[in-house]
Amino acid sequence: MSMELGQMLVNDLSKHERVVCDGFPAAPEHLRLIPPGSSIVLVFCEEAMREERLNQRALDTSRAWTPGMTSERDGLVGDVFSAARGLPLTLSVFDNSGPMPSGLEILSRLGRIARV
Repeated sequence: MSMELGQMLVNDLSKHERVVCDGFPAAPEHLRLIPPGSSIVLVFCEEAMREERLNQRALDTSRAWTPGMTSERDGLVGDVFSAARGLPLTLSVFDNSGPMPSGLEILSRLGRIARV
């Protein structure tokens, strides 16, 4: 995602009190677009489970997935978290292993993280 698109996204999302934006920030340079006091949550699960979920999503939606394909965004996650250290942001890790939670359960978990 370009910086211009990132800025447009942040400007639009800033109109709301609380926002969850999956996949953003996708690169370290996006961090300067995020307002101070924001939270960044790394959601992860075991690799085998992740691939199974991606394969299922590719069958059920228009989002494509090629097994074994490398993801540029995934490769930058460590860089994003390293660059975020020391910034006025809350960093959290969310283990999403196990059965796929319902939408309400995900919102509840994210709400607990936001209150931390």
